[in-house]
Amino acid sequence: MKKLLICVLTVVMFLAVAVSASAEDFTDITSEHWAYEAVMHLSSLDIIDGYPDGTFQGEERISRYEAAVIVSRALEIFDITAEELREGIEEARDAAEEVAISSEEAAEMAEIVFEIVEKNDTEEPVKVPEELTEKQAEQVEALIKALTYELEEEIDELSKLEVALQAMETRLDLAVPQIMKVPEIETDMEELKELERVTFSGAYGLNVSDVQLKEVGEDVETVYENPYITEDEISPETTFEQSLNIETDINITEDIDLNLGLAGISHDFGVGTDVDLALTNMVLGIETPEIILDAGTDRSVNYTPYLFGDAELDGINIMHKNSDAEFFVGREVNEDDTFYLGAQNRTSVAGVDLGARIAAAAADNELERAIDHKLLGIDAAYDLSGIDFEADYVRSIDGEKEGSLIQVNAETALELMELGFNYRDVNPEFSPIMGDEDIFDSNNIYVDALNPGLRGFNVEAETDLYDMDSSIFFARVNPDQSEGEENAVFFEIATQKEDLYVDDLTVGGYYNYENNADNQVEQVRGTGVDMAYSGIEDALFTMAYDMSNPVEEDETFNSERKMTMGMDYNITDKFIFNYGYENIENMGMYEDAEKRADVYGLSMEEYPVLDNMMLDAGYEIEMIEGTEYAEGDYHSLEEHTGILSANASYALDNAVLSADFTRTSKDGEGLDEKLRQSVHSRADFGVEYNIAEDTAVNVEYGLGNFSSPNPDHDYTLQQVNAGLSLNF
Repeated sequence: MKKLLICVLTVVMFLAVAVSASAEDFTDITSEHWAYEAVMHLSSLDIIDGYPDGTFQGEERISRYEAAVIVSRALEIFDITAEELREGIEEARDAAEEVAISSEEAAEMAEIVFEIVEKNDTEEPVKVPEELTEKQAEQVEALIKALTYELEEEIDELSKLEVALQAMETRLDLAVPQIMKVPEIETDMEELKELERVTFSGAYGLNVSDVQLKEVGEDVETVYENPYITEDEISPETTFEQSLNIETDINITEDIDLNLGLAGISHDFGVGTDVDLALTNMVLGIETPEIILDAGTDRSVNYTPYLFGDAELDGINIMHKNSDAEFFVGREVNEDDTFYLGAQNRTSVAGVDLGARIAAAAADNELERAIDHKLLGIDAAYDLSGIDFEADYVRSIDGEKEGSLIQVNAETALELMELGFNYRDVNPEFSPIMGDEDIFDSNNIYVDALNPGLRGFNVEAETDLYDMDSSIFFARVNPDQSEGEENAVFFEIATQKEDLYVDDLTVGGYYNYENNADNQVEQVRGTGVDMAYSGIEDALFTMAYDMSNPVEEDETFNSERKMTMGMDYNITDKFIFNYGYENIENMGMYEDAEKRADVYGLSMEEYPVLDNMMLDAGYEIEMIEGTEYAEGDYHSLEEHTGILSANASYALDNAVLSADFTRTSKDGEGLDEKLRQSVHSRADFGVEYNIAEDTAVNVEYGLGNFSSPNPDHDYTLQQVNAGLSLNF
């Protein structure tokens, strides 16, 4: 601030300098003059110009107009106001001892400047007085001389600063291209983050379960979570289980990825070397531009229905991308620990898609000798004038047995219908390797498609003529290729029509004929109609009538007649009523075997009880009457069931509370004696709390009670489960 003040005051004092000439050397001042450098410097800044004749006239006095021009030019350069100037003078007065003039000169200079400022005290640039006295002019002249010498050092410093600034500008010019690359570098860094070489993910789970029996009757031998479902057997015990799943993805190079997955379960409590973590699943995957490798436990392998038909094996499968070639080696963990080898490939020749596959299998105890179960298959697919043909030929060798499979399929789309034809001949000695359980025909009527000894064909047609979805199916099969055995035959024609005479009314019907040696009735004709009507708002009505007739009636078999009806009605968007009816006469075509069932239900779905609290509830009644013929005798079907259920859920910020209740009552002669007049009640309560985004704990408590007229059959079941899940 002090140096700036000196510069400003110097300019203000230039009232003794003349005004109008060029910035070139003046004719009346030489370079030897003590003020030459100062005059030339001010001239170069266009603060002073001299006179038109090229002189400076440094000894002459100046007018107020000339002084006003000089001060105005100086203040334009420094852009300073009167108030700023006044503050600068005060600072200069305090620092007078540091200036190369005496304190008396500084005081006199300040007096003069203050007089000028006082007369022009505005926010506008300072204006000089109209004229200076002779004494003021002499004082200004003396100060100019002193300040000029003072400014020589400052000018030198400014020159050095200018050189430094030029150097900095040069360096900045060199740095600008690098600075412009910063966004590109940031983009590259983000891409690099996305291409991290190794990523980990997985899950950890911990679960503790405790099952206890209370008030157990003397005759209770087996306990069920639901006594009416015998598959729900449960044992009183305390179990602990912790599981760990880890998946690792490694980007080895830009084109090669590796994936490793491990899963294990431990029933030991705690951590460390004493914990027995059983490896339940292991997966290794590698993908390159040429191959895909998939290895591990329970790998899905699916070549054809006769070879690895939707099998799950422990092993390695390798696929070559460019050629579609596959190779598999693995085993099935069983009593024999069977090992498998398989390979297949596809190619195209002259528009024909060709495939070939080879496989072998052997039990662990057979590996010491040659593998004797082998299979070789070829297939072809070709489009001939809009008809898609497929053909397979497979040869199998299993020990001393040699067999074959021949299969031909064709399908085409005509103007009015779609046609399909399938033929299969399975030699009695044919032995597939892990064959799929596909069925020969679409109605699942006959034996397995790959059952040795199967020979037959089927034809099917589908059309939508007259806006009716219709189909015809015919199959003829010899189950074991025996000469004297009568072929099994099945024929069916079915049709369905929407909006028949009435909007929203769909009507369908069928007729079929079956001659199946495996059936208790050798020949059966069947007819049926069905209907669905949705023309009433929020309601759906269905009805079906089916009749099966033995071709040759006798005293044992009679026509079976079955009628079913149903109705679903949405009372509101929350309440639904449903009814179902079924009536069967001569059930199974046995005389006096009949069944009638009525089902009534009322349910409430997602009813908002409170904010964030939803309630579902329902009540259902099922009444079954009648008798059935089984195991050479007639048995009662009487069974009456009532089911009341309700469940509610309440959502908090990080937790969900749930409660479920079910009460089932049963009675009827068709039930086991222990279940007659019985009631089973079950209540479950649960809390799931999210500790963090990927971490949750849950606690469940269940209480079940079974009661009947005989207390020796009763029991109470209590279950507690607690778990922790963590994803990373």
